[in-house]
Amino acid sequence: MLHVDSFTVFHTDSFTETLFALTGDKEPEVLKNVCLALVMLLKVQMDCLLPHMHGIVEYILQRTQDQGENVTLEACEFWLTLAEQPLCKNVLVRYLPKLIPVLVNGMNYSDIDTILLKDDVEEDEMIPDSEQHIRPHFHRSRTVAEQRDEDGNEDEDNVDDDDTISDWNLRKCFATAIGVLANVYHDELLPCILPLLKELLFNHE
Repeated sequence: MLHVDSFTVFHTDSFTETLFALTGDKEPEVLKNVCLALVMLLKVQMDCLLPHMHGIVEYILQRTQDQGENVTLEACEFWLTLAEQPLCKNVLVRYLPKLIPVLVNGMNYSDIDTILLKDDVEEDEMIPDSEQHIRPHFHRSRTVAEQRDEDGNEDEDNVDDDDTISDWNLRKCFATAIGVLANVYHDELLPCILPLLKELLFNHE
């Protein structure tokens, strides 16, 4: 007789095998959903990913540099989720020299972003900051940020935090990933990130 646990393991293994087979696909929508599925498994069924974790990290690292913004955004969510897991420090440490430059470069403002930011600053410089604009923000995964209460209303803590959902973009996702990884590695992250920051700060026009 097949027990529930055996049934679950069987279907989870079957699902992961199918998922891994799709990693070679070239269709952006498929790649996005593969990244999304890996994030979900990392949250709810991490054990099935452990034997393949290094290969998964290599794959997500590639997708974090994907040309498709939706694919890259889903891939970056993987780093945010992995940073919440106890195994993150041991698993990811060997990949920091590859990962951190990707995340730092992803934080750069485009020329259009710079122009829009300058316009916003000029328009807002005479308007006093409200409490919601100056209070500190803390990372919450996109899934948590989008949750609503049982009545279908937004959590009171999220009502005035428009950036959490409506303005979530690659630059903010990359910056948040560096922030959560800094909380995991602390000083160990400095050799990877300081040279990059110095180059950006002192050599950028």
